[in-house]
Amino acid sequence: MDRPLSVLVVEDDELQAEYLSIMLEQAGCTVRSVGDGSVALGAVLENTYEMLVIDWQLPGIDGIDLTRRLRKSARDGSYMHIVMMTARAESETIRRAMEAGADDFLYKPFEPIHLELAIGSARRNLRQRRRLEERNRMIAQAHRETRAALDHVRADLEAAAALHRRLLPGGARIGPLEVSTIYQPAMQLGGDSIGVCQVDGGATLFFVVDVRGHGVPAALESFHIHHRLKGLAPSSPEALRRAMEGLNQELAADEGETYATILCGLVAPEQQRGWMIRAGHPQPMMVRGGMVETLDIEGSFPLGWFEDSQFDVCEFALAPGSALVVHSDGLEGEPADRLENILSDRSARPLCEALGQLDRELAELIGPEGAADDISVLVLDYREQE
Repeated sequence: MDRPLSVLVVEDDELQAEYLSIMLEQAGCTVRSVGDGSVALGAVLENTYEMLVIDWQLPGIDGIDLTRRLRKSARDGSYMHIVMMTARAESETIRRAMEAGADDFLYKPFEPIHLELAIGSARRNLRQRRRLEERNRMIAQAHRETRAALDHVRADLEAAAALHRRLLPGGARIGPLEVSTIYQPAMQLGGDSIGVCQVDGGATLFFVVDVRGHGVPAALESFHIHHRLKGLAPSSPEALRRAMEGLNQELAADEGETYATILCGLVAPEQQRGWMIRAGHPQPMMVRGGMVETLDIEGSFPLGWFEDSQFDVCEFALAPGSALVVHSDGLEGEPADRLENILSDRSARPLCEALGQLDRELAELIGPEGAADDISVLVLDYREQE
């Protein structure tokens, strides 16, 4: 059941005002009556009225001007259903009243049924208004909750991205090997991972992983492979092969469609050689005397494609003054050209410094929208210890 409608009658004819008030009260309204427009303006400022019945002809401020002022001064979120009373039914009169803000009309002398229709119209509009306000309130609440959830997710992603970057080995030096990296994810979190660490026997383990896809799922799988490899810490060619077979079986047993390309290897600087396994990954490059050479390393299927895949360990030479370059397949076009120019002119400045500058330039070149694919580069520069 509707609660009583709050009505203000603005009518200078006391008898007419009394008659209207009685009829409105009988229709279930609470009524106040005033005799001129100035008093009506003050009454609306002091109290909330849901329906106003205004006579066109009023002393001082007429009904049209009063309606216009009421609409102009209405408080945000308030609703008033304005009914204009007039003895004039010309089209121009109706048009002027509507332009001023009138919602309904009572033509003098009016029948009670016409007043009931106006009351019904006011109640319907008020109900619709309340439903709309409630719906807007719920939408606003849902928006606030969604915004809070997104802020929380964004904070988590930023923390995860920061952790991912802390895993990068760039700027490290392991014996005579100077380590440099470039890492530009396609999204805030990427599916690439780069790792370098020393293992038993003095060898250095290195790897670049490229997990299928981008975002959180790819990043989580990339984290997993990164930490598994460092935990396994293969220190010999045979241990390297077994590590790849184990990781491959883990990914192949996963019910999803996850797979990863990887180039993983060991470097023994004192022996001036190394060993690597290439599983679906781009060919590495070797820089010797200002010449950039693409190595021809036999490859196998990506990790996770086939459970019984075999992984061949390939040996390569790494002499002092040379540098091994491993990259993901996201390196192409202008970024690839810039990298090759830097590698070809090693005499200009230290390789780690040049690659750091290139990493910053690529971030500006790619922009906030990110690259089409993750870009990862690992460089192991064999320099004699000072």
